[in-house]
This record gives sequence, structure tokens and C-alpha cells, in this order.
Amino acid sequence: MRTTGLLVLISRLSTFVSETQARHGWGLFSTFLLFLVGGYLLRGAPFVIEMAYPSRKRERRGSKRAETLPA
Repeated sequence: MRTTGLLVLISRLSTFVSETQARHGWGLFSTFLLFLVGGYLLRGAPFVIEMAYPSRKRERRGSKRAETLPA
């Protein structure tokens, strides 16, 4: 489901960019800016995903540590 939503978002964004380029006569510069911003967002995406959905490995490690600590 998330992949489908992401594909829809990308297609809408590309349509918006192409319409904007046609209206204002921008060219490669706006496309370059789009890729630059997209790359920056993708670089930060794993960090945001890790914050939103902590990995199960950490939960398991934490529970093991809690079990091994003396009371």
C-alpha cells in the first residue's frame, strides 16, 4: 500500500513539475533542483522511518539487557 501511494505521489509531482516548466519556461534548472531536494529528503528518510517505527532488533536487545541485569 505504501509503495502505491509513493508512486502516485511521484507521478503527481512529475506532472506538476512538467506543467510548471511549460508555463514558466524553466528548463533543466528546476529539474536539477527537484532531484537535489528529492535526494536530500531520501537521505533523511531512513532516520525519520527509524524514529517513527523503531526496529525490532533494538526492542529484543533491550529486553535481553533487562533480563540479564541483577535486580
